[in-house]
Amino acid sequence: MLDRLMGDTEPFDYTPQEVKQLWWFRDGSIMSVPIRDKLWEARGLCYRHAWGYALLEIEMMAGRAFSTAVLYADYTDRAAKLIAGKRSFGRKPKLDAIGPCMTCDHLTATANQSLTGAEWPRGAEIVNRGDSTRLLVGWCEETWRAASCPDCLGGSGPTCRPHLIAGATPSANIADTLAGMASRLEPLVRSMTIDRTDIGQSERASWIEAIGWFTGWRPMARC
Repeated sequence: MLDRLMGDTEPFDYTPQEVKQLWWFRDGSIMSVPIRDKLWEARGLCYRHAWGYALLEIEMMAGRAFSTAVLYADYTDRAAKLIAGKRSFGRKPKLDAIGPCMTCDHLTATANQSLTGAEWPRGAEIVNRGDSTRLLVGWCEETWRAASCPDCLGGSGPTCRPHLIAGATPSANIADTLAGMASRLEPLVRSMTIDRTDIGQSERASWIEAIGWFTGWRPMARC
């Protein structure tokens, strides 16, 4: 996805149905504790919909990844504690999902329902252009690329969750690295509130690093 964002101007291919469901999530259900817990069981959204959610928010909400940062500040903190706690007892942490991607699950359940409302095709066009997201990702490319998974993009960041699940050796101090990622996401969130916290490139790249760690760093697969 990131390679495509940086080097490919071809539009993305999110459907109006996907945009509608992701907007529903952004427009309120993200604040629901049961929804957040279900998302954690799935270890966030799947690769396609984690990036689709960020695209939707940035393109349709004034160029900011606000709730994306809120969500992944929570989940990177949970992952750091999970890894630290399990490893202290010599057991492999439970990093694989124990529930389905919420968006995939919803789309399957509603596959036979007709889509109503002209706003969703228009929204899909905006999301699929990805103009603001390309700029936002490009501004901090050097930072997130250096912090990417060594097995995905050759960076010096933490081994990503998909590679860990596949049996890769965890990078050193991975729990601390994830905790640090969560701590950088927090000022990013505050920078988009009335606090207007000053941030640098490390904070601006933190949401990209978090999605990359959870879903892996690879070119976007077109479904």
